Amino acid sequence: MSKNVKLKAIKLEYGKTDMYPWIPNGCEAMAKVLKKNKINYELNSFDGGHEISPNAASEDFIPFFVKNLVVK
Repeated sequence: MSKNVKLKAIKLEYGKTDMYPWIPNGCEAMAKVLKKNKINYELNSFDGGHEISPNAASEDFIPFFVKNLVVK
């Protein structure tokens, strides 16, 4: 397999009540930069803090990468 694997998009995800306030703020700021530079992205905020759902990998992250990885 080639090491030249590219993403077609970036995913940002954060909990609205994250105990680290720079994470939600940083995700929102990064989304603005990505939009300004016409880079495809998905921004998702969820009710909760710093931890993600135990099902996040199988229900969210893996499908995102399957959809957005370009293998040459």
